[in-house]
Amino acid sequence: MTTTSPATKHEAALFPAWLATVDAQRDMARLVARTIADTLSAQLPGAAYLTLMIQEDTERDEHLFPESVRDTAGDVLFDFEGHMPPLGPEHAELRAQWGNLAPDDPFALRTMLRYLYINGAVFDRLPEDLDDSGDDDEVPCLLLSAEARPHEWEHEGEDTWDVEARRLRPYSAAKPKTAAPKGTRL
Repeated sequence: MTTTSPATKHEAALFPAWLATVDAQRDMARLVARTIADTLSAQLPGAAYLTLMIQEDTERDEHLFPESVRDTAGDVLFDFEGHMPPLGPEHAELRAQWGNLAPDDPFALRTMLRYLYINGAVFDRLPEDLDDSGDDDEVPCLLLSAEARPHEWEHEGEDTWDVEARRLRPYSAAKPKTAAPKGTRL
C-alpha cells in the first residue's frame, strides 16, 4: 500500500498556483517601483536615477537605504537629508497609491524599497560614467525616467532568465541600435 503525504496529494494543483502567485508578486513589485519612480519624478523634476546603498554582507532586510536622486547627467538633485518635496494637489491619484504612508518621508520610501529587496527584486546599476563614488562596486539604482539608461541593457550569464524576471525597471531609455558588422546586410 502506497501512502502519499498531503503535499504530494495536492502537488498537481499546488505548484502552478504557487508559480502564478510568484508572477503576480513580481507584477505588483513592478507597479510599486513605477509608483516610486512617478512619485520621485513629480517631486523632483528631472529625476532620472534613485541610487541606493545596499550593504550586501549583512541581513538582506536591514541595510538598504536610498542614497540620492540624480538627473540624467548624474548630478544630485536630492540626498535624503530631510523630507522630500511634497506632492502637489495635481498628484492626488499618485498620492493615494501610497495609502497611509507619506510619499515625502524618506523612511516610507526606504520601507517600500526594503520590501521589494527582501522579496527578491533586482535593481539596475548606475552607468559607470555617472558613478562619482570612486568605489569599484557598482551603485544599485532604480531608473526613474525614459531618459535614464541602465548600466547594462540585458543581463548576461547563467542566471539571465531569473535576473530579468526579478529586475525592477519602471523606465528606461531606448536600447541603442548596434551597428552591423562591416559587410553584413540588414
